Amino acid sequence: MKVKFLVKTLCLLLSSVVLLPCFAGGTTSQQAKLVQLQCEVNNLQNQINQLKRISHYKQAARSHHPVARHAKYKRGYYTKVGKHHPFISKHKQKYFHVAGLLGMPVVTAPFLSQPTYYSGSDLIVNAPSINEDMKLLDLRLTQEAIMLKHGLAIPKYPHIQISGKVEAQALYENPYTGRSLSDIDLSGAELDVLAEVTPWINGFIGINYDNGIWATPRRIDNSRIKLDKGFIVIGNSAKSPFYGSIGQEYVPFGRYGTNMIADPLTKFIGKTKARAVVLAYASHAKVFAPYARVFVFKGDSKDSQAIKQNGADVGFHYSNAGWNSGAGIGYIGNIADAEGFQSNGITNAVAFRGFDVSGFNGLVHAVNGIDAHAEVGYGDSLDFLAEYVTALQRFNAADLTYNMHGAKPSALHVEGDYTTSICRHLISFGLGYGFSRQALGLNIPEQRYTAVIAMTILNNTIAKLEFRHDVNYDKGDSATGLGLPASTAAQLGKADNAVTAQLGIYF
Repeated sequence: MKVKFLVKTLCLLLSSVVLLPCFAGGTTSQQAKLVQLQCEVNNLQNQINQLKRISHYKQAARSHHPVARHAKYKRGYYTKVGKHHPFISKHKQKYFHVAGLLGMPVVTAPFLSQPTYYSGSDLIVNAPSINEDMKLLDLRLTQEAIMLKHGLAIPKYPHIQISGKVEAQALYENPYTGRSLSDIDLSGAELDVLAEVTPWINGFIGINYDNGIWATPRRIDNSRIKLDKGFIVIGNSAKSPFYGSIGQEYVPFGRYGTNMIADPLTKFIGKTKARAVVLAYASHAKVFAPYARVFVFKGDSKDSQAIKQNGADVGFHYSNAGWNSGAGIGYIGNIADAEGFQSNGITNAVAFRGFDVSGFNGLVHAVNGIDAHAEVGYGDSLDFLAEYVTALQRFNAADLTYNMHGAKPSALHVEGDYTTSICRHLISFGLGYGFSRQALGLNIPEQRYTAVIAMTILNNTIAKLEFRHDVNYDKGDSATGLGLPASTAAQLGKADNAVTAQLGIYF
């Protein structure tokens, strides 16, 4: 209808342009009006041509692409393929864009493959940050396979995919000492941007909100936005199992996966962010798929003048008859570069707050670390995971101690999750247990018990309720870092209990 209206208007204006000289006396004002009408005619012609092109693309989509004829095709931008309710048919449902039909260069595409709404693990923004470069390559491989299956042309030009999250929490806690406390907080906000430049080059930027205390105790004044991750990925999973990345990212040492709100204790000992180079091999075999990765970076905890940090990660994934499993082992040259060693969360200026916060990273000697992890899952219902990370030798007593000897920190995390559907909403129940050894200087408990219920209340909206019980190290234990005390005697031998409710939206 809009095209017909513009055509009629164009014809009227053309008639005016033709008849105007017949009634005009050739004055300057009449000639100016003629020029103005001619410009309007040209603008209308351009609009008609553009609308015809868009109409042509939409008609072609309806006529030739079965996906476009699907009942859930909306506005030419997205299609959900799946016969059943989106929460129930999560392994049949696929999300992808058909923006290439309309020439749109920016899209939102939050899912790496099929969504698991109860944990958000298949969202780009919520995917495990370890081996994120591989997950981004798998995302592209999955999307291209789906588009080819449904007869959609793969875009040849660079395009951008955007994903993000907003999470809010309400907390009630009985800490080790003092009165109980309650709080409401914006616990997470993130925006991730994936730029697919060529079939072999991708770029990733993760912008994160930091709710820590910095300038003043008033949190509203400390809502900082920072670049959390930024790296370039070189590879094409459809053509080669080899790939690499360079930039600021989490190095492939450990996994630290969980469905809980509280972090696993292994994360504080092993998770390491660096400006690194990663070279990797990852098989895409359907049954048995081995992988191997190596990485190097300069490091902060020994010598900041040269590239001396290194590590490796090897393992496999196995899938057969509904079972999915995997196991691996990782090595890092100096475990002290992990985030928990660099900053332990203590705010007392006269206590050890981490090698970076306390202002000294020149350790007497490097401390090698190792990580072992395994995961087993059956269908969409059961998932089990276990991970252990440890230093391979003791720290020098001048750097980190436990009970007056050089510390050798380690931690374990085990977890089981069961998922079912209630009233067409996925609901997940999870139990977790973790312990640490000789890690009092990192300000983490000796034992942690967690239980969580997570439910999809709306599309891409996840509500979680978690109970956490922490048991601190025993009375009489002690720890120091760089010669400073790293524990409070009044908190030793005590328990910390917390109930946390979280609401998150993911896109």
